[in-house]
Amino acid sequence: MKQYLLAIAALFTSVALFAQAKGEKYIALSGGATSGNGLVESYDGSKVTNSSNPLDTKFFVMGELGYFVAKNFRLALGVGVPYTSTPRTKNSNTWLYSKAIAFQINPNIAYYVRLADRFYYTPEVGFSYNIGNYLEEMIAGSAMTLKLIFLPWNTG
Repeated sequence: MKQYLLAIAALFTSVALFAQAKGEKYIALSGGATSGNGLVESYDGSKVTNSSNPLDTKFFVMGELGYFVAKNFRLALGVGVPYTSTPRTKNSNTWLYSKAIAFQINPNIAYYVRLADRFYYTPEVGFSYNIGNYLEEMIAGSAMTLKLIFLPWNTG
């Protein structure tokens, strides 16, 4: 299984390395997930208490289409879905979470500066338009939901 994942990663890397001529196109897909528990150790002067706290859970999927409008100059459009779940506080034995899910559109431009054979420095500028929901759990079984629209600026 690891060999297939490495082959797919190498394919996407090679597409990005060789596509710098005018008229070249590329497609990319990325994604990721993180989650887990954190161990908290506290000492009150007489004994050590260990407890496990949940950490943020994050998940995203992003697809991108790119087109080289001139040699080494690329325009791209990314579309994705990010999700975040953050533990806020503990109510009795139940954790209350803040959750956000959005639909993201990310247009960007980049210029490929050749440093060596097949090695490029790529400064990039773009912005993300996000629209989605933010849910704040107030008590177990009850939540407040907000509709969100936000526009962060990206540079890379």
